[in-house]
Amino acid sequence: MTSTEPRFEVVRPLGRGATGQVELVRLREPFAGLPVGAELALKTLATAPEHEHAARFQP
Repeated sequence: MTSTEPRFEVVRPLGRGATGQVELVRLREPFAGLPVGAELALKTLATAPEHEHAARFQP
């Protein structure tokens, strides 16, 4: 599980790419009008070391 958000329970990974990963999650508590148990796709953005971010923006 990549998310440390306590309101979500990770059901299974759905995919991974260059910018992050997507997991199927289940709500542990109501959120944004959705009931407990609702399943959602949650994308977690990948983090890169600071020097990699800076290198992308160098001329």
